[in-house]
Amino acid sequence: MLTYHIGDHVGDHPKNLCNHYGEISREQIRDCTIKYLKEQGRSAQNSEQMFHCISASLTSDDFTKVVDADHNYMFDVASELITNGPSLLKVVIDSAYTNTHSSSAIVCKNLSNLDRFMEDLKDSNIELFHYHVKENVKMLDAAGETTSDLLVNLFKAYHLAKDKAFVSWVAHKHSAWYEGTLPLNPNGNQLMELAESYYKDSVATGKWMHLTDDEQKIIMLEMQIQDLKQKKHPKVDKPRGGKKNIGRNREREEKKGAWKKRPPKQGEKNTKTFQGKTYHWCMKHKQWTVHKPSECHLKEHNPREKKIEVEAPEETKLSHQALRSLIKLAAVGEESDEE
Repeated sequence: MLTYHIGDHVGDHPKNLCNHYGEISREQIRDCTIKYLKEQGRSAQNSEQMFHCISASLTSDDFTKVVDADHNYMFDVASELITNGPSLLKVVIDSAYTNTHSSSAIVCKNLSNLDRFMEDLKDSNIELFHYHVKENVKMLDAAGETTSDLLVNLFKAYHLAKDKAFVSWVAHKHSAWYEGTLPLNPNGNQLMELAESYYKDSVATGKWMHLTDDEQKIIMLEMQIQDLKQKKHPKVDKPRGGKKNIGRNREREEKKGAWKKRPPKQGEKNTKTFQGKTYHWCMKHKQWTVHKPSECHLKEHNPREKKIEVEAPEETKLSHQALRSLIKLAAVGEESDEE
């Protein structure tokens, strides 16, 4: 009752409406329906039961969509209107899916862009990825079309997974398939089974998305850089309460000796008295000091002369990214030392 012959070839196998709804037309269903409805046999009874089951399962919104199309599932047989289950099923399917060449083109585009789907997939979940693939393949098959490059698209997507061990495993499988030592069915099911088995084992053993030693070192270096930056530029709370609090804060700074770092303004003297002591502005120390500038023995500081040699441990070879992070860390540390 749900299987129909498509085409004029005698040897063609009948196809099921549930799996090939895009290939079977309403006219084909109607022609078969009228034949067994006239006979009033078991098929007619099964058709009526199917009609009532489908009708009872429809929501009010779904029923509204199909009620106006009753001419597609209600037929005049011997001057009597008889409802038909398979025809109603076809109407419901058609209301949910668009069986056109444009919809098939969209599905083909989805399958050719599996690599982009993998890139956007969080944690490279292979099970979710395969669900997306199979749903698109199912829709393509229902429309009576196939894809010939599914294996190529699968390998291309697997290579963009975020688990490096899995990518390495895929590279070996890809080479074996390319060389002909690993035969795979073009429908992609064998390859997907292998990939999903690898994924489930890695998740169960806690190895999926596990960071390598080199990646952990990079993360630690980046954290140290952030810590140094925060120490170099600490957050300063803005004073509250207007001029009174500003004056109080300034008094606290004076007591702590912060005033020693403030150079004399233009036109001011290079000598000042504070709490009974005489201070002089020293150009070399860049602050107020007790000694006179002529008595200062500090040599001029040239930041370019200061060098920090960074050597990678002999036991471990770091990647270029880790070395860049280490050099950046040394540069931030050097700036902190100069201050």
